Amino acid sequence: MQIQKEGIKGAAFDFTTEGWAADFADPSDFVNVLLDGTNIKAANNNNVAYFDDPAYNKRMAEASLMFGNQRYSTYAGLDASITTNAAPWAARANSTNRIYVSASSGCFTYNAVFGVDLSALCLK
Repeated sequence: MQIQKEGIKGAAFDFTTEGWAADFADPSDFVNVLLDGTNIKAANNNNVAYFDDPAYNKRMAEASLMFGNQRYSTYAGLDASITTNAAPWAARANSTNRIYVSASSGCFTYNAVFGVDLSALCLK
């Protein structure tokens, strides 16, 4: 219920605390989805900071068209710049996972977004 109310432009709140789970492992799923001011509408907003800076909106759009290392380094710079100069958010947590497997486990694959790939596990 809280997130639905926050998603309404002009809703009466000054502060909120939220978490975001990635839909896919790409910086655009955080930066563009949660901070691009060109996506702000009357309701159902993900950008609940209501951050709308034309210069950053342009940089986000440009970064979204890039590929490979250029894309990731551009998003890293964009993240650092937004965090340092605009600060629409205050980061407060980052989860850590510890996963223990036996010495006979092999084919272990871990994805930061989706976790352990159980279908890839095998015995050595």
